[in-house]
Amino acid sequence: MKTSYCIDDVFERWPVRKAVRTLAVPAVASQMVTAVCSLTDTFFVGQTGSDTEIAAVSVSYTALLLLNTIANLFGIGGSSLLSRALGEHNRQKASQSAAFSLWGAAVISASYAILMAVFPQQLARLFGAGDSYLNDTCTYLHYSVVLGAIPSVLVMVFGHLVRAEGGARQAGVGLCLAGVANMVLDPLFIYPWGLNMGVAGAALATALAHWLSLGYFLLYMYRERAHTVLSLKVRHLRLPRRLVWDILSTGFPQSIKTVMSTLSGSVMNHLAAPFGEYVVAAIGVAHKFDLIPMNVATGFSAGSLPMIGYTYAARQYDRMKEALYHSQRYALYVSAGCMVVYLLFSPVLTGLFIQDEQTAQMGAQFLRVLSLALPGMTVSFIFTALFQATGRAREALIMSLYRKGAVDIPLLFLFNAIFPMWGLLLVQPVVDTTAVLLAWHFYKRFNRELQTLQGGDEACPAKA
Repeated sequence: MKTSYCIDDVFERWPVRKAVRTLAVPAVASQMVTAVCSLTDTFFVGQTGSDTEIAAVSVSYTALLLLNTIANLFGIGGSSLLSRALGEHNRQKASQSAAFSLWGAAVISASYAILMAVFPQQLARLFGAGDSYLNDTCTYLHYSVVLGAIPSVLVMVFGHLVRAEGGARQAGVGLCLAGVANMVLDPLFIYPWGLNMGVAGAALATALAHWLSLGYFLLYMYRERAHTVLSLKVRHLRLPRRLVWDILSTGFPQSIKTVMSTLSGSVMNHLAAPFGEYVVAAIGVAHKFDLIPMNVATGFSAGSLPMIGYTYAARQYDRMKEALYHSQRYALYVSAGCMVVYLLFSPVLTGLFIQDEQTAQMGAQFLRVLSLALPGMTVSFIFTALFQATGRAREALIMSLYRKGAVDIPLLFLFNAIFPMWGLLLVQPVVDTTAVLLAWHFYKRFNRELQTLQGGDEACPAKA
């Protein structure tokens, strides 16, 4: 799929509903594979019957969120600027944003990998690892971060950038490739009939799968070099300071949300640890299922971001609003369906992943509570994507901090004091539901600005 074809046909000529599906479905599919990939590690490790290894994988998830932090900083910021540059028909600016995003992500992820190699136990404890599963946690982080940080981050950044220039299908294939490869390699590396590496095998499988996916994206960039605006050329790193600020300020809200999610997860792990290993494992499994609707919402927001950014820069505000509407509608259908399934069948679902009956039952009850947050989470995700796509970093930052960090961490301590253990799970439904009100307030103000600009036939105040 050539870049010019995608821009002319998908962004400008296709019916908006069809364009949203074209861009979002591959993004959702790739995000779903990511969620299934995370569940796969938990499933195969869970079959070993070791609560300590399950707890290690659960705690390590908090550390892996930092990889998403790096990817979101450069991927969301770079793809937002890239799509707006294409809407302005400025290919030079688009290539500069891609080159800066890819090189910046590579340098920061390499630095994180070095820190993990030098201070494994200190970082594992920081992320919430207890004494009984500290060694397993360090082992998992060695393979997944030290060996896998660079490809994991670059694959996510490539996915954002390829999608932003209209290559939604190619981005989906690359991201799905990592997930499928991980699912194939996991049992081979974990079980005695294979390499018998246990929890280390799960992490190594993930790292190798991402190296394979990175190879795919590099091959894509080489084969499409006559059409793509993606670039690794050093000369494209000479971009104006205002463009660097645009990328970082736009990506920062999503990035800080992931950092705050990491911090929130660490706080929850520390508060849950006194209740026993089985509680930490149960919370971890419940959160793994929570990843499915969350990744669907992330996929729709990532898929709609190029369309929103392009139409915003091209001053096609009606198409932009229609894209927002369809993204919200599709994502809500999925999240509502997941909520119903989790409320009705959570014991069956958690029982598939945990052998211990007590842990499985506890995880089922936790999953029911977390499912109440899904509709609010979906709405706030899509609205945050709108603010990111249009370069409104302040609104996106406030939304991100509200969901993770500023409100939920204090509530974790408060609710846990009032409702020991159960209060930890009640926080997210409360925060996500009230976040919808904040998102709607920002959207109404944004909509008034657009109406004023349309009335005066003025250019929309993009921050590129």
